[in-house]
Amino acid sequence: MRTNPVGWFEIYVQDIVRAKKFYESVFQVKLEQLTSPEEMEIEIEGFPMLRDRVSLRGAIEKMKDGPSGGNAVLVYFMCTDCANEAARVDVY
Repeated sequence: MRTNPVGWFEIYVQDIVRAKKFYESVFQVKLEQLTSPEEMEIEIEGFPMLRDRVSLRGAIEKMKDGPSGGNAVLVYFMCTDCANEAARVDVY
């Protein structure tokens, strides 16, 4: 079975309380507070890994002076060698 090429995602927000309420209401899930490195001023609320269906881990994050809105999303892709995927980009 192939795995999902997306390994993790981050959605950056300014108001984490509001964003948590929004995503929990829309997707009917409970986000959980995740621990961040002490040296970083960041709040993280993670989406759950659902055991009864295919799901993907990711989080909403609030960073001091961090981005939000628009393109404030970061997606981590899983691959053995990024050069393989990068070579296919040239086709487009």
